[in-house]
Amino acid sequence: GAYDIPDYRAYRAEKLRELAKKAHGGTGPGQLERLAPSITASMSDAQQRRAGDIVARVTPTGYAMLDQKTGGGISDEDLWVLAGRPGSGKTSLALGIANNISVPIAPEIDLSVPELGVALFELEMPKAQISGRLICMNAGIPFEAWRSGRLNDDQWSAAGQHASRLLQSNMWIDDTTDLSMSA
Repeated sequence: GAYDIPDYRAYRAEKLRELAKKAHGGTGPGQLERLAPSITASMSDAQQRRAGDIVARVTPTGYAMLDQKTGGGISDEDLWVLAGRPGSGKTSLALGIANNISVPIAPEIDLSVPELGVALFELEMPKAQISGRLICMNAGIPFEAWRSGRLNDDQWSAAGQHASRLLQSNMWIDDTTDLSMSA
């Protein structure tokens, strides 16, 4: 069904608070703190990174140009929201980043992306379709061929090979589309 903007904003704010609370061990937004300690910590961290004493806490996306434009990739504190017109590649980009971060990389591929866990919250398509897209993306198979079942023997073999790799991924998916708010 359709949702009006105030309801969606309230829902989103509530979910972001819950996520922050979980991510930060029970302390979430809503607590006022003086800015000075954060400024001091930020300067200290920047000074240590500049001196090479610590490494920036940034996860590369696996897309060199995107990493360059974002200061190395996704920072620990970042929340990325991909927006655009229908059919502009938002889901493909999100799946590509999630795939690059969570799936073990073949040794012959020169990507310096750490293997980490990824939680993917998808509101538009079910898990089975997301899984099919990931298999096709990795195997170089057109998704239309996958959906129609018109895979030749080579494509089917590649799909099986890449599905095996994806089974080792460290990715979790929530495809819950119920945005209803409880009273």
